[in-house]
Amino acid sequence: MEEQDEATRQKVEAMADHGRPPKHQPSEEPCDTWARALDPYVCFVGAFLWQVVIDAGSETESVQHEAQAFLLDPNRLAPWIELTGADVDKIQGMLLRAAGLDATNYAGSWHEWSRRA
Repeated sequence: MEEQDEATRQKVEAMADHGRPPKHQPSEEPCDTWARALDPYVCFVGAFLWQVVIDAGSETESVQHEAQAFLLDPNRLAPWIELTGADVDKIQGMLLRAAGLDATNYAGSWHEWSRRA
């Protein structure tokens, strides 16, 4: 219970602070995997990222372009993934594959890629 209170306190402080929020520290206990998956904080971030994946396939060009640029730019994507405590590179790769993108096809920075699209 104390761990949950501490996690709640950190989330409240992170939302109140306009700086970068602290990295979410998931428990290492195997039985906590389900509890972590159902954590509303992690669910919110997951829903946001899944919407970006959906938008990457949008028929609206501006929505599609912005979503793809977001997924390809680790500086924009990493803070969201870090909120869950997950590995940024691993999750970025999974999100890119889910969106039908391959980062190796977009050499250079996302700024260079965005000018090509």
